[in-house]
Amino acid sequence: MAMQTQVLLFASIAVHALSDDSCFGVIGRECDQGITVNHVIGNETNQRDYYNAASHYDTLFGKDNFHHPYFPHISGESTVTLNFSQAATMLTHHLISFGKIDATSRVLDLGAGKGTTCRDIALITGASCTGIDLTENNIARASQIKDSHPGLELDFSLGSFTDLPDAIAAKPFTHVISLVAFCHVHKLLSKIFDQVYRVLKHSGGVAVLNDFLGGDNETSSGTREHVHKRLHFSELKGHKAWRKAAEDAGLVLQKYENLDLHITHGHRLLAEQAEKHGLLSADGIPLATHYRETVRSGESREIGMNLAVYSV
Repeated sequence: MAMQTQVLLFASIAVHALSDDSCFGVIGRECDQGITVNHVIGNETNQRDYYNAASHYDTLFGKDNFHHPYFPHISGESTVTLNFSQAATMLTHHLISFGKIDATSRVLDLGAGKGTTCRDIALITGASCTGIDLTENNIARASQIKDSHPGLELDFSLGSFTDLPDAIAAKPFTHVISLVAFCHVHKLLSKIFDQVYRVLKHSGGVAVLNDFLGGDNETSSGTREHVHKRLHFSELKGHKAWRKAAEDAGLVLQKYENLDLHITHGHRLLAEQAEKHGLLSADGIPLATHYRETVRSGESREIGMNLAVYSV
């Protein structure tokens, strides 16, 4: 039997579930930073620990990528069917077009991951891009990417989009972007949108936001097990609740796309690749099983994805 590879999604199998209102740290400071405790598993207590330890993304998503896909064939723009990694890159292309980012743009990426979106935006458009991320390993890799592209205007720093440093918020950005990052702290979504508003109010720019969403109705136990727990989500807001939170923060919707079909199809492809590589979750369940159950969650409209443009 072929040896199956253990994916370090979590540090150990023992799970201790805390309440949805719990936050990690002293006097809630880590809550302010966007670090929330949903499931403590071994040495992993929050989403920052998860991403510092995760090893399967390069294999399944593509080198240095954490983002989800945009498939032009689903939107009727092409007859060519892309693989997951190609479609993840295509999401950046689509975001550039959707948000009208060009060589004059000054972009702030909230939850920048390993810096690939900033790099690609700078390469494609000539825009400058500043990225912040909560995870030390991500910023270390993003800094390497910056150093390997000295001709691009890139900057990366450690920080949280729930409490932006004053030095960042005061800069005259034309675009605030985020790709599948807010989902890890939807319990703090109002604080996140307050920070987006803070930047836009100062700069007069626009926000181009992509997020992993839940459904607008009740969440099944299967979705909680195979999606929420696995990814350290305490909750996922659906399209309606997500837009309401943005509206309550004073953001004005300009454009909105429902990308539910894209994230569902993406997980079909992930399931195939996870099975091919024999990847296991820390609970001993094949990662392909989790992904197939995530497809079912998508088909039942319990998860989704969006792309939105906001102004103030």
